[in-house]
Amino acid sequence: MAITRSYDTAANIVYVHPGECLTAQGMSTYFLDLLADDAIQPGFIEVVPFYEVTEFNLNSSDAMTIRRLFTRLEKEKSYGGAVVITKTDLQFGMARIFESLMNNVLVLRDTVPVEEGIERLRAQGKAQ
Repeated sequence: MAITRSYDTAANIVYVHPGECLTAQGMSTYFLDLLADDAIQPGFIEVVPFYEVTEFNLNSSDAMTIRRLFTRLEKEKSYGGAVVITKTDLQFGMARIFESLMNNVLVLRDTVPVEEGIERLRAQGKAQ
């Protein structure tokens, strides 16, 4: 299933809908589409609920590819960061791997309000 998104222009937030299975191909396609979208303003923040993700079909090579795409986002779109919200231990663990590989990723359990995560990124100077 393809990763989809919606964009709140006023708040400069991209709401990501990853689906049930997260793959390197799906993430690469998503990031390349995001890079090509001129409507997305510099400094945007992503909100990524992992609620529906039950399978992570990724390996260490994929992680490096994803890291390179994050780096492109930072350079080309002044990427403001991502708030990843998780429910299960598997989701939390995988999100923490992304957090360790990339700048500006904040992983939260679903008990923390999304707004709090967004404000934490902005307060740290990681987003505009």
